[in-house]
Amino acid sequence: MPIPRTRSRRQLWFVIACAFVLLAGAGLIPQIMSRAAAATKTVYIPARWTQTGEVPWAADRTRESDNFILLWGEKSGTDPASATSPYRFDPANVLSQLENLYSFYVNTMRFTPETGLLAQHKIVVIV
Repeated sequence: MPIPRTRSRRQLWFVIACAFVLLAGAGLIPQIMSRAAAATKTVYIPARWTQTGEVPWAADRTRESDNFILLWGEKSGTDPASATSPYRFDPANVLSQLENLYSFYVNTMRFTPETGLLAQHKIVVIV
């Protein structure tokens, strides 16, 4: 039996529209939240790295992206793209590849949820 074109039919369409918006939003909210969280991640450097020199790093020998921080040694200098071979590499290219892998494994394959420490801190990569 068809629903008459009255207030109840408008209410039905309103409920359907609200359900659609909620379902669509539920799928988008985690993606939006993970991007926002990635932009606010902090860098965690273990205290013993700075106290013992176990990992010799300096702020001028680092590059960061949303989810990663690259650290490299003195032989690559402050601009590793112009360092001598075999110490030459392009930090922007490395970070781009890392971000692509991160997106694939975290967002596409959903190997791990972006929660806990992964949501709080950038991943440290030592070159």
